[in-house]
Amino acid sequence: MHERAHAMSTSSNLGQLVDYLFERPVISINGVSARLGITYRASNQLVQRLVDTGFLQEVTGNTRNRRFAAVGILSLLTPIGD
Repeated sequence: MHERAHAMSTSSNLGQLVDYLFERPVISINGVSARLGITYRASNQLVQRLVDTGFLQEVTGNTRNRRFAAVGILSLLTPIGD
């Protein structure tokens, strides 16, 4: 039962994170934690799931203060031919 509740919570948080990316397509782990009201660890795990699927890309090359971009969303916002 606990595992099922955890899976539903993770799924809900993942959906909220995807919604957040449409508002802010470049994020940090701390920003996700603050926005969703979850721990740094939980935020990191959600972000990593989206990195693993290719939805997010780490863009700083740093090990600390990393930023992640939803490249697909950003490409929709960038004018073609400019």
